[in-house]
Amino acid sequence: MPPKANLSVDARGLSCPYPVKKAEEAIQKVKEGEVVEIITTDPGSKIDIPAWAEKNGHRVIEIVDGWLEIYFYVEKGSLSEPKA
Repeated sequence: MPPKANLSVDARGLSCPYPVKKAEEAIQKVKEGEVVEIITTDPGSKIDIPAWAEKNGHRVIEIVDGWLEIYFYVEKGSLSEPKA
C-alpha cells in the first residue's frame, strides 16, 4: 500500500520538463516531512523526478510503476538551497 500523501499532483499526459515543474510547485505547498504524490505517464519521469528530489534535498519514498501511470511519493526535505 502506498504512503499517505498530503498533496497529490496530476501530471498525466505531460512530458519533460512539466512533471518535474508540477512536483516543484507542489512540494513548495507542503511542510517539511509531508508527502507529495506525483502521478505521471511520462516514462522519463522515472529518472527525472528522483534526480530532482535528490538534488533538492527531498526523498523519494516509493515509486509505483503501474501499467499506464507512474506514482511517485516524495517526502519534503529540509534543504534550504538546491545543490549545484
